[in-house]
Amino acid sequence: MNNIITTDNYNYHLKINKNKINIIDNLISSKKDISSILDIGCNSGILSYKYKDNYDVTGMDLSTKKELKIPDDYNFLNVDIAKIKFSEKNYDLIYFLSVYHHLLGKYGLKTADKIFYRILLQSKYLLFDTGNISENQRSQNNWFIKQKNIFKNEKELLDHFDLPYKILGKWDVAGGIRTIVLFESKNFYKKIKILKKYKRIIGSNHRDRGLIEEADWDKYTARYNKPINIYEKRLFYKLSIGSSFFFAKEINDTNSEEYENTINIYKKMDHENLAFFFGKYDNFLLLEWIHNLKFIKVLTNFQYKTINNKKFEDIQLFESNGKKYYLDFER
Repeated sequence: MNNIITTDNYNYHLKINKNKINIIDNLISSKKDISSILDIGCNSGILSYKYKDNYDVTGMDLSTKKELKIPDDYNFLNVDIAKIKFSEKNYDLIYFLSVYHHLLGKYGLKTADKIFYRILLQSKYLLFDTGNISENQRSQNNWFIKQKNIFKNEKELLDHFDLPYKILGKWDVAGGIRTIVLFESKNFYKKIKILKKYKRIIGSNHRDRGLIEEADWDKYTARYNKPINIYEKRLFYKLSIGSSFFFAKEINDTNSEEYENTINIYKKMDHENLAFFFGKYDNFLLLEWIHNLKFIKVLTNFQYKTINNKKFEDIQLFESNGKKYYLDFER
């Protein structure tokens, strides 16, 4: 799976449909609340470079600046979007164009959707199009084969995100039709659903019990001649939208610096063993939902500083289905 190619060379920009270019230009000229743009999979920068003088524009691509012949004055990140599990910077408009189907083909639907929602929550507006199974001239491509087993058509693919979207236009491509749409991040918060509520038990010696569902809260009183009580000052949620699930951890007066602390973890540590972190949702941290988490141990030699120079010297190591995760449920 790792040898599946998701990059394109410099000549890709010569194949971009002019209708697509006009649709994007019309969108940007119609929006007065856009000042920053991130172009994911920017290739040569053909769709965003021209806006750099009037907007804060950044391009991002797997291929290098030299390979793509990108101008020196174009703000460019040579980054693999699939390896980023959190970004502190937000943008008014993010282009996520002709990328999603490659992620689905290489990593599968679950990971492609996590990337989609993470990018959505990093933006105000998300501009989106993707290869789909109407494009029959690409029927031998890995992404086409995988997508055909999941979605009957392009509309079903777009609808599965469970978000309203505005159709901006369509064009012919590879024997089929592709649609470009606009999502808004505010609708994510309107559509997300609470599935379950949780609390944790007081005391670090009860970490291995995990989180306790609401239906079981009243069961935790005095046992084994010692009180085992629910910690009442913080809630955790299991949330859902579409076919995706999320974990939400409450931020309140008892852990008011939690967001800054979490950001520092993602800045200091390799993202390989960190969960997808989508950012703040109301007064909650929003992370990916991981099934069957098993507590392993506390890593006491992990140190970093918050913006207020306070040290926190531990983080918990968990395991799920043979994969390790660094998470923090304590503070």
